Amino acid sequence: MAYSEAEYWAERYRRGGTSGAGSAGGEAAWKTGVVADLAKKIGAKSITDVGCGDGVVAAEFLRDLPGVDYVGVDIAAECLPPSTAGRRYVVGDAADAGFRLLPADLVLCFDVLFHASSQERHDRLVQKLCTAARIGALVITWNEGALRLGRLAAHNRFWTLSWPSGVRVAGSDVPGCPAKTLYEVRLEVQP
Repeated sequence: MAYSEAEYWAERYRRGGTSGAGSAGGEAAWKTGVVADLAKKIGAKSITDVGCGDGVVAAEFLRDLPGVDYVGVDIAAECLPPSTAGRRYVVGDAADAGFRLLPADLVLCFDVLFHASSQERHDRLVQKLCTAARIGALVITWNEGALRLGRLAAHNRFWTLSWPSGVRVAGSDVPGCPAKTLYEVRLEVQP
């Protein structure tokens, strides 16, 4: 049977699973700080979070960002928390050609790209992330160190990453996970 992102995540959440190791412990705390710091630095008034999962990480960084409008997007309805004032959750496949990703000052995509079922879906999502970002984006995905991990889990892939023109990208290590890189993406010309 072919791997289906939507089926995998729906079943994982139905069985009581979580958004994964990157949404807990030290890595989650680090992500919270990175998002809050950058959002404050760029004066973000809105955040779109692609692959928000169960919303645990977002709940933490939003405590430090009062007044920021947040939209979390996930492929699995089973995991999404209820929407509240200033926080909206949308079920959707952001890598699908027909899905319109909501623009925001800051776009997040943590630990999602390596779940794409094809290079085409991966590349389309990268393009959409950069198009939706009014000021910038934060993206975490596998780097080439993932190839040295041995066999990846069935729901993980290593895809070649390329960025569209019109963006500047700086990469940095994810603490405690040398096979992942945090990419800070900025538009070359602010709208």
